[in-house]
Amino acid sequence: MPCWYELSWRNGLIVRLHADSIRHINNIPADDPDINLFTEQFGFTEWSGDLGADWGFEHSFTCRGVSGDFVEYEAVIPCVREYKPCDMCNGSGRNPFSMHDDIPCMFCENGRASVINMRSAFPVSASLSFLFARLRYPQFATLSLVPQLMAIDAAAFEGSGGGSVSGVYGIELAGYLRSRPHGRMPEIIAAMRSAHEKLFMRIDACHESGFKAQLSDGGALVIDCPGNATGISPDFGSMKPGRGYEFVEHNMDTPMHQLQILAGLAALHDLARAAIKDDAAKQ
Repeated sequence: MPCWYELSWRNGLIVRLHADSIRHINNIPADDPDINLFTEQFGFTEWSGDLGADWGFEHSFTCRGVSGDFVEYEAVIPCVREYKPCDMCNGSGRNPFSMHDDIPCMFCENGRASVINMRSAFPVSASLSFLFARLRYPQFATLSLVPQLMAIDAAAFEGSGGGSVSGVYGIELAGYLRSRPHGRMPEIIAAMRSAHEKLFMRIDACHESGFKAQLSDGGALVIDCPGNATGISPDFGSMKPGRGYEFVEHNMDTPMHQLQILAGLAALHDLARAAIKDDAAKQ
């Protein structure tokens, strides 16, 4: 099918909407039932449905302008790590259980305790969820000359599965995966690491081994980010030669999980699009 949207990773999560897509979903009003549902659920204060400018809940999409037949938006990845004075040492940075002033507090960093404000990631997560839902089964065709490579579903709510990502790889993208040698896909891992650093300001040692992108028989791709086996994997029942296939989520419970996996999918999209264009140029 002709492409109606794309993902890209350029040290940030880029969503590219074809001009024909924009004509069908532009200027969605704030009283739309789905917009109301997200607004009531998360207490958002602002919705912008004008795709000609910054867009989404709390303007979480930044319009980057026109590129060919597409308009580009950056889905701004927020920093969810915040700091407050440590309750244990009262902000002194000294160990409250030691008689020696030179022993640092074990509960903080120089008197500042780290806390994760997950709610700061909900505006972009809800905006992505809404956008992907509206574009999942388009009732229109674009005039794009390149094929749609993937279609995504993304959840946005608090609780188990609240940051999930699932979807389908198109025939062309699945064919690209089958053409690659088995093993790690470092470009996907690099994008997820970059997204993690944007979210948390750093990668803690305990999370270093949590980034995975492993390709195996039949183009089966497993992508994980730090968590409890958190990520996406093929729906193996949907995998057939010469066809696209579905991918499903596991243990994706937060918008931070979602944004890291989407960063990986965006990097995958870049790889596949470039390879498909190169193959076409050689023919």
